[in-house]
Amino acid sequence: HIYQTTREISHQNATIRTGMVFKDELSTLISSYQHQNTSIITKGIHTIDWSKLDDISCVVVHRSLKELLVNMKKHAKASLVSIQFENQKNKLLIFYTDNGMGIDQKKNIWHRPYEYGKPYSFIRGPFYL
Repeated sequence: HIYQTTREISHQNATIRTGMVFKDELSTLISSYQHQNTSIITKGIHTIDWSKLDDISCVVVHRSLKELLVNMKKHAKASLVSIQFENQKNKLLIFYTDNGMGIDQKKNIWHRPYEYGKPYSFIRGPFYL
């Protein structure tokens, strides 16, 4: 248990490479969550000019996707994940879907903890997940 906690703290504080290599950083992150029981399909990651994102935006995108993937693995137990990247009118859009557990309709209880929805105005525009 101590090893896992230490490992998680280390990963939270790890440096995120930005700029020209950010696409590789994202690809590595995404592929690290793909395994025998989970397939992750990405679309559009190679069509985005990641060098145009400032460092703060890169960190927000990376950490937000990481949080989604951690929740998918720990709580939703999804077997299929789709992450789509689009550039529309100089805005980066990221669409995430998975086939994991969601709401228990009978008990009206979330099985997946989400704390998303707050706009991150410091990255030159709202950012919602």
